[in-house]
Amino acid sequence: MNTMHAPASPSALSRLWRALPVVVILALATVYVLTVSAGILGAVTAAEFWVIVTALVGQAALLAARYRWPLAVLLGVIVLDWPMLMIWHGEVTVGSAAVMMAMYTVRRTSPASRAYLWAAAGALATAAVMYITLGASDELLAEWRLPAAAGQAVATFALPLVIAEVVLVQTRLATVLRERAELAERDRERNAREAVQLERNLIARELHDIAAHHLTGIILTNQAARALLKRDPDQVSGYLDTIQTEARTALENVRQTVGLLRTDGETDLAPAPALSDLPQLIAEYRERGLAIEFAETGERVALGPIAGISAYRTVQESLANAAKHAPGSACAVTVEWGGGDTVAGLPSLRISVTNTQATRAAAIETSLIPAGGNGLIGMRERAALTGGTLVAGPRVDGGWAVELTIPAESSP
Repeated sequence: MNTMHAPASPSALSRLWRALPVVVILALATVYVLTVSAGILGAVTAAEFWVIVTALVGQAALLAARYRWPLAVLLGVIVLDWPMLMIWHGEVTVGSAAVMMAMYTVRRTSPASRAYLWAAAGALATAAVMYITLGASDELLAEWRLPAAAGQAVATFALPLVIAEVVLVQTRLATVLRERAELAERDRERNAREAVQLERNLIARELHDIAAHHLTGIILTNQAARALLKRDPDQVSGYLDTIQTEARTALENVRQTVGLLRTDGETDLAPAPALSDLPQLIAEYRERGLAIEFAETGERVALGPIAGISAYRTVQESLANAAKHAPGSACAVTVEWGGGDTVAGLPSLRISVTNTQATRAAAIETSLIPAGGNGLIGMRERAALTGGTLVAGPRVDGGWAVELTIPAESSP
């Protein structure tokens, strides 16, 4: 049976990495002690030999706990380094490497002020030990003992501080870059969600406008056919054909709009309605019995696709509301280009749809037609998307007016 071994956990790897200096110190200590015993660096007594071994083993043991008690470990390895400095008359020993490792750990785990204070205190104490030790050596070295002691002490404590600062800067930089990347990713995700929500809102408005327009036409035509059923049955056939055409057109428009939700790119979408389609829209409502006057003034300027759809849907929704709420009223649709006014510093397009007060009772069952409250909200939202404004409300004569003003050029 094969035996599976689980990979080492991150905590286990971290403990091994932190124990590495201990292994290094023990290895160097072994080489160092063997070198000393061989007499390469000079003869030592048996007592001095065991002092060196004990100090090195003690430093290695302390380094194993340097991340848990960094300051205590630093103090311990400094004190254990002093006997070796005295035995070798101030020469840098393997014990100094342990001091440097402990000093590096203190800076990595402690505030800068505390680390530098301990480094200064340790350097002064070690320099004093070196100064006294060097004074007991030959006379030539004794003359240079002050700069030698100061230089060795500063190097022992300053070098790990410099290395620690470099590592800390790199760590902070990596953290900042990672946080920026995470922030950018969150921004991208939020923008994607907002884009999806915006697209869904646009599709919802399109579905509402399509339903309101075509269902209103179907119901109006149906009511007219019912009225003619007894008086002139021959004309009923034409109205039924109109209802069938409206239903097919509504179904096709709904399919096209829902097709926007597809992601396979295989749906062939019909062109979106634009302001140039207004004459056809008005002609359709006239066929349904709605009296509409249409006028267009001024010179046409560039109009973006979203602005064109917004203008078209505003007129469509307004006429549907007039047919539902003001039967028998007279409607007027006016498209005014420019006119000297500007919106956001650009030539404006003003579209107004008005209707008079109803002249007869509702000829259709209004509950069958989509409610108008959301339609008015949708018109205002469309206007806001183009940087324009929409004003809607009752007129003095009891009718209703809707006015859309949008910047014509550079509109979305």
